[in-house]
Amino acid sequence: MHEAKIYRDRAAHARLKARKVKEPELRVTFETLAAGYEALAKDAERLAAHALTEEANARQAGRRLSLARRVHVEESTNVRTV
Repeated sequence: MHEAKIYRDRAAHARLKARKVKEPELRVTFETLAAGYEALAKDAERLAAHALTEEANARQAGRRLSLARRVHVEESTNVRTV
């Protein structure tokens, strides 16, 4: 999953386009697109926080996550799990 910043940048770009277009239908489309990207950014943040919490809990319990879960955590958070 992408980082939240990427989705927020895309949302900002869509809002900018919405302000520039003259056709009301296109404006609504760009505003809807921006709202969707904002929702994706929130989901990305939530998933990244969950993955980091899962890794921390595993370490505290003295165990390691499975390889598949470690890969998921690294992909979700850009944080290397050792």
